[in-house]
Amino acid sequence: MAQKRYEMSDEQWIQIKDLFPVAKTGAPPGVTCQSVLARGKRYTAAFVNGVMTEHY
Repeated sequence: MAQKRYEMSDEQWIQIKDLFPVAKTGAPPGVTCQSVLARGKRYTAAFVNGVMTEHY
């Protein structure tokens, strides 16, 4: 099967793979499930019937 123009062989990949930075995965430091939930509760509490009741 012919290789498409955007595909590369394993040999080609081996030659260039070190040129790419290591991928960063996961949430940034300091972001926990609790902090996300607390922010969501504050955001929800700020709106009553679709009207913002306080400023952030």
